[in-house]
Amino acid sequence: MMYAEKMKMRAEITISAILGYIGFLAIIITLGAFAVGGLQTITNYTAQQAELTSLKDAVIMYRVQSLTNMPPDSLDVLYDDPSIAAADSKTGTEIPRLLDINARWDANGIVDLWGNDYDYAVNTDGTGTITCTSGAIDMSIDF
Repeated sequence: MMYAEKMKMRAEITISAILGYIGFLAIIITLGAFAVGGLQTITNYTAQQAELTSLKDAVIMYRVQSLTNMPPDSLDVLYDDPSIAAADSKTGTEIPRLLDINARWDANGIVDLWGNDYDYAVNTDGTGTITCTSGAIDMSIDF
């Protein structure tokens, strides 16, 4: 084989190797992007589940402290300070805000992570459901 032919073959192998590495990197980057999207979904799911649990706990606390022994008419009551006036509480004292301060709720009322209102349903026996219907993650919790 002549020197020029060897150099041409080496150049072709080098170009093929570079294209192969680029293709491999493209596949790795694509898989990484999907993995990050999956991690974001898991993070959102976990955060939304935690928020629903906090709302449920606040509803139960309201019910336990209220003279009516019923949940509030709306979730927004749980964010008011006080949540229950002294005259309406079993202890005869004001029950302060039952939900932690949250900038999202300060601006929009009690909304999910995507800014949507929760579906809040109370049955006549005091049980009920809080549902997040964001479209991204739909989940419910019973109280």
